[in-house]
Amino acid sequence: GLQATSVTTCAAALVTTGETYRLDNNISADGTCLNVLANSIVIDCQGYAINYSKVSDGSGISNIGGYDNIIIQNCIIQQSVAGSTYTNGITFFGVVNSTIKNNYIFPKGELSNGIVLGSSEDNTILNNTIDTTNVLAIGTGSGILLNGTTPSRNNFIINNNFSVRTYSILHLGGL
Repeated sequence: GLQATSVTTCAAALVTTGETYRLDNNISADGTCLNVLANSIVIDCQGYAINYSKVSDGSGISNIGGYDNIIIQNCIIQQSVAGSTYTNGITFFGVVNSTIKNNYIFPKGELSNGIVLGSSEDNTILNNTIDTTNVLAIGTGSGILLNGTTPSRNNFIINNNFSVRTYSILHLGGL
């Protein structure tokens, strides 16, 4: 098969453009687990779990630097403790032409969402299961939140399964 870089902890540096990163075991972090720091990377969890925000606020996978052409697939992204706030499974900001597919996402913190697309365009969210029914406060926790300083638009949200307390998809801001 294709060469890939093994990821065995949340401290892994995802910094190589064009690289595939594969989880070889379950990983966990007190806050954010994995930070995307390059364009054109693949994160393939191979069915392993990312357990994030055990102590402090954070995301399972964060791409707030606006890195593009990212693929996140085959992950179980879960928060085991509900003590933190705004702890999203996957957070994108300023991201273009990326794909989030075949993941199970379970946030628990108050005001937490499965996937956040902030100021992001032309992304595909495909075949994910997102469950926010255990989010701490009633009335918070969308499956997919689209927001940002500029509109998140032209995103394809296809064949996802939602179990949510509030909105499956919440779009704040312009179209």
